[in-house]
Amino acid sequence: MSRNSLRIVVIFLALASTSCRKNADLIRDLEDVKGVEWSPEFAAPLINASLGLSDLIEQTNSELIEVDGDKLIHIIYRGDLISIEANQVLHIEDQSFDNPIIFNQSELTQFNLADSVILNRTIWLDYDVEFGEIDSVFLRYVLIEQEISKNFDHEVQVQFRFPTVLKQKLPLQFRVPLIQGSTSAQNRLDLFNSSMDMSTGNFSVNQVPVELSLKVKRTGSSVLDGNSEIAVKQMLKNHDYDLLYGYTGTDELINDEADTLVLNIFDRSSRGSFTVDDPRIKLYVTNSYGIPAETDIVQLRSYSTNSGFQNITGFPSKLLVEAPGIDEVGSEYSDSIILNKNTSNIADIINSKPEKIVFQFASSSNPQGKIRRNFALRNSKLAFRLDLDFPLKGTADNYGLEQTSSFSFDPGEGTELDEVVLRLAMENEFPLDLDLQLYFLDENGVTLDSLFSTRELLLASPPVDAAGRSQGSTKSFRDIRYSSDRIEHLKRSKEMKIVAGFNTTRSGSNQPVVAFYSDYRLNLKLGVAAAIRAIGQ
Repeated sequence: MSRNSLRIVVIFLALASTSCRKNADLIRDLEDVKGVEWSPEFAAPLINASLGLSDLIEQTNSELIEVDGDKLIHIIYRGDLISIEANQVLHIEDQSFDNPIIFNQSELTQFNLADSVILNRTIWLDYDVEFGEIDSVFLRYVLIEQEISKNFDHEVQVQFRFPTVLKQKLPLQFRVPLIQGSTSAQNRLDLFNSSMDMSTGNFSVNQVPVELSLKVKRTGSSVLDGNSEIAVKQMLKNHDYDLLYGYTGTDELINDEADTLVLNIFDRSSRGSFTVDDPRIKLYVTNSYGIPAETDIVQLRSYSTNSGFQNITGFPSKLLVEAPGIDEVGSEYSDSIILNKNTSNIADIINSKPEKIVFQFASSSNPQGKIRRNFALRNSKLAFRLDLDFPLKGTADNYGLEQTSSFSFDPGEGTELDEVVLRLAMENEFPLDLDLQLYFLDENGVTLDSLFSTRELLLASPPVDAAGRSQGSTKSFRDIRYSSDRIEHLKRSKEMKIVAGFNTTRSGSNQPVVAFYSDYRLNLKLGVAAAIRAIGQ
C-alpha cells in the first residue's frame, strides 16, 4: 500500500488509534464489490486493535483514574486543601530584655579597698510567647544581640554563661569587654544548632537563666557609689527551631479558611445526562503535631452555573484529630470521613453536574484543655485533603460529547483516487450504545462533509447481569465510501469535529445501572478495501 493512501484514513482513527498492529487476515474478510476495478496496490489492513480502559490508563498515566481490586474503574479528584505548618502558627517572637546591675555596699567597699571587684549575678530572660508555654526548644538558629553600658569610667569585663543553652552539649559562654574611655559595647552572636531548656525557673516554662560575672577594675577617677550601675540589654531574634516542647493553649490554628476542588469531568458534555450511582466524598485530616486538634466544618457545598450553591449534607459539625504523644515525635495521626449515597445527598449533588466543591473550615488546638504537653517539629503540619471518587457505575441517556481539533489532509502530489472504500469491523464488550459522527470544517467553521450521511448507531450494547457487568459482546460490520468529490472536501478541511453519543444498555423501558471494568474490550478492524477506478477508464 502506498504511503499517500495511508493519509486518507488518518482522520478516521481519532477515537481508536491506540494499540494498533497490521494484520493480513483482514484482507480475506473484505467482501467483493461488483462493477468496480480494484487496485490491489491499495488494498491493505490499517488497524487490528483491541482497546480497553486499561489501555487508556496506561497511555494517559492519569492520576485521576484508578482500578480497584474488582477491576472496577474509578475517576478520583484529589484536592490538597489547607496545610498549616508549625512555623506559621507556633512562631517565637523576637525577645528584648533590660537588666540593670547595681552595686551593693559590700561590693563598693571591696572595690575601694582592692581597686577591683567581681559582681556575680543570675538574671532570667522571661520569654513572652503568644501561643503559650515553652518547656524546651531545639534551635536551628537564633541571633543574640547585646549592649552593655555603664555610667562610670572604669574598665569592665562581662562574662556571660547560659547554663541551659547548650552548644555541642556544653553551656554557651563568652566574654564582652568594656574598656576605659567607652561607656558602652555591643556584641552580636549568630548561634546555630543549639538547645534551650526553659523549664528550670520559678515558672517552669518560658525562662532562660543567664549567669553574669562582671569584673570591674579601677582605671579611671570616678567614684563608685549607690548610683553606679552597669546596664545589660539583650535581644534574641529570628528564632528558627527544629523541635519545640511545651503547651500551645487552645488557640485557633486555622480561622475559617476556604478552599475549592475544581471539577472538569462535565466540561465537554453537549447534551443528555449521565448519573453516577454511588459517588463518594472523602475528607482526610493528617496531624503530625504533638497537639490534638478539633476541626469545625463550617460548610461543604457545591457550585454550578445552573444551580448555584448547594449544601452537601452528612458531615459532622466537628472532627477531633488525635495527635502523636511525646514519645512519638516524627509520627502522624490521621482521621477521615467518607460520605456516600446512603449517608448524604452527594449522589444528587454530583448528578447535577457541579463545577466545583467548596470547603470551609476552622481548627483549634487542645480542645480538651491542658491535659497533656505538646510538641511541634519545624515541618509538623495539620493537612486537609478532599477526594471525590466516581466509581464508574451508573447510567447514560443520550449523553453527548463534542470536541473539535485541527485537521490537515494532503494525499500528495500525483496521487489520483476516484473512490476509496474503508471497511470497519467492530466487537463491543462495553455496556454502551455508541453513535458517532465526524464533521470536516473549513477555516470559517463551515461543515464541508461528514464521515456518515447521518449520525447513526455505530455499536450496540451487550446485555448486563444484575451487578451491571456486561455479558458477552455485540458485533458490527460496515463499509464507508469516499468518492473523488468528497476527497476534495477533505483537502479543503482545516478542522475535524467529533460528535459522539452514548446510551447505557436498556431492558425494555428500564435503564439499569451498569459498571465499567478494566477488562472490557473494544475490538476494531479497519482496512482500505480498494482504491477504485471506474471500468472502461
